[in-house]
Amino acid sequence: MMECAKRVLTLGAGRELIEGDFVMIRMESGSSALYLLRMIGLLGEFPISFLDQLEGYYDYNRRRITELVREGYLRDWKFMYSRRAIHSLSLTRKGLDAVKEHDPKRYTLMKQHLFAPENAKGDRNKAIRLHRNAACFLMGVSVADKLAVDCTPPADPDEIFYYSTYMLNKRLDADSKGSRASGIVVCNKRFYALYYLGRSNMRWNPEIESSFTRRITDIMPVNCCGGRIFIADDWSLAENIISHANNRYTSLIRFDDRVPGYLVTADDYGKELFRAIVDVDAEISLRQKCEQYGLTDSGQMYYPLFALDSWAQLYAKEPWFTTRAIFCFDFQKAVVDRINRQNEPIHVLPGSLLIE
Repeated sequence: MMECAKRVLTLGAGRELIEGDFVMIRMESGSSALYLLRMIGLLGEFPISFLDQLEGYYDYNRRRITELVREGYLRDWKFMYSRRAIHSLSLTRKGLDAVKEHDPKRYTLMKQHLFAPENAKGDRNKAIRLHRNAACFLMGVSVADKLAVDCTPPADPDEIFYYSTYMLNKRLDADSKGSRASGIVVCNKRFYALYYLGRSNMRWNPEIESSFTRRITDIMPVNCCGGRIFIADDWSLAENIISHANNRYTSLIRFDDRVPGYLVTADDYGKELFRAIVDVDAEISLRQKCEQYGLTDSGQMYYPLFALDSWAQLYAKEPWFTTRAIFCFDFQKAVVDRINRQNEPIHVLPGSLLIE
């Protein structure tokens, strides 16, 4: 019987098609495969549900992940958490060796574990912590000019830097299991602490979180805390946070009179809101776009930027009155209607203002 010859077709970006539909990956500098390995390696563990937040097209990246798992560069393991099945990715030894060969600088950075510890090695709770780190990292780098690799404050106050809490605690020999913050963003002589909530409220210790912000101020004396930013999967979580924060005995998130707390979502709208919160220039630009709808001063921006303590005033049972018009974006309106127990009139801004 005659043997069939192998067919090899170059597909570009380091891909070759061999024998029918079996795809072999050829690692190359600048390829999407190497990019995915670098990102996952920096973060220790990466949830597949965050794949749409990476550069490139989701469908293409999803196929590459499948190929990388099949060829042994990545490990894909599944576990149950809060009655949900979670898929988590981490690098194998083969994946680490590929990064070492094709991007030695990034490999060296990965081995320093500045942004996250090593992968969870099957530990579900550690994997969840690493997933929270990944969510805050992705939100931070969506606006950051640079990733910080030490505790030095930015030399240029206009540059946006992302600092991993894991790196800060490690360099300061502090307890990494203290604050629930996963990272901070520094800009315009202020810093913002980032927390990932996903679909659930978070257990909260006010003393520990206040101690964390004081410690950052000691490291970076030119900066004050501009706020805490909570990252949720969707806006419906806002009502849960506000309702519990109004309970003086809650063990969940509580508001701080000295440090405002904001809520954003992990989508394109949320990232643009995040940018406007941390970057003064972006906030001014957004406010100018909103002027045509009647928003006239910076104090009114706390509502569409979703400062939780501002919205909590409309949730409280005690009567509350204001002569200032209140605004929200159209994608926030459903949860605002549930929060607004004072029945104050709400002016709606088009979400397109954020992405024009």
